[in-house]
Amino acid sequence: MVSFEMIRVSPRSVLCLALVAFNVSASARGVRVWSDAELMKMSELAVIARPVSSTALNETNLLGYSPFSSFHGFRGVDTTFKVLDVLKGAPRNDRIVVHHYLEDLRPDDCPGFIQFPDGNTNHYTLYLVKDGPDRYAPATGQIDPEQSVKLLEDKRQFPGLFPLLPPAADADPAIRHAVQVHVPVRLLAERTEDAIVIKTDEIMATNLTVGSNVFTGTSMDVDIYCRGKRLDFGPDSLQSEFADGSCDETLHRDVWGIPKPGEKYTIIIKLTLFETDEPPQHMWSPQSGNYYKVLCERDFKLMVP
Repeated sequence: MVSFEMIRVSPRSVLCLALVAFNVSASARGVRVWSDAELMKMSELAVIARPVSSTALNETNLLGYSPFSSFHGFRGVDTTFKVLDVLKGAPRNDRIVVHHYLEDLRPDDCPGFIQFPDGNTNHYTLYLVKDGPDRYAPATGQIDPEQSVKLLEDKRQFPGLFPLLPPAADADPAIRHAVQVHVPVRLLAERTEDAIVIKTDEIMATNLTVGSNVFTGTSMDVDIYCRGKRLDFGPDSLQSEFADGSCDETLHRDVWGIPKPGEKYTIIIKLTLFETDEPPQHMWSPQSGNYYKVLCERDFKLMVP
């Protein structure tokens, strides 16, 4: 048989227990449980993010509760997160600030709401609404914020098939550093029985300057012409980081349908080295970044007899 002991509870403790959103008992106020679909619908921004830092604000708020002798309100906090995936909305960059509250130091036995200690590397799904021009707040409100912040048990798993990453907040193209890369200055195209082989015949060292905390990449746009008409394909490529060195490519007939016997081809190649604040990702569009810049460009025209 289970026995229960009568415990005397002070008025101060009763208020603290009433504020607990993590453990709701029959004697505490009722807390609505939101489904993920409801949270997504009511949110203006939904992201997967990792906490970076928290800043205590010179702000207190009673959040609708009556003060008593030792309770002076809840302390405002701004927590900065690095965005890892965007599920809804469009953050300005990969840093967002979430405004929330912690318990006042008085009473010290009153439990907190949500907090992110220094060194926290967990990943969270955040359901948020706007709280001014440059920050957000929990979608479920400041009294019950824990339902808007969900810990991902396995940080490798994301709800979306591919993450959507916003531009880097700390990219600064005004602060630059020097790098040296090797780029082709002459390409040759050779025809074989069943392929067209593009080879680098000469390369040269090139000095570039690159912005601070930007992403670099290389694109190669290939247009192929036959009898003056552009074919509807080309082995275009896009890669993160600089392609340092040769620019070789083989076009096999069983893949590209060329070369055909008796046909002559003209191949136009544009090689571009660039920087951008748009991070590499699925369907990467570096030109859509705020700081996209072409650093080096080479054009080649190859004749295939």
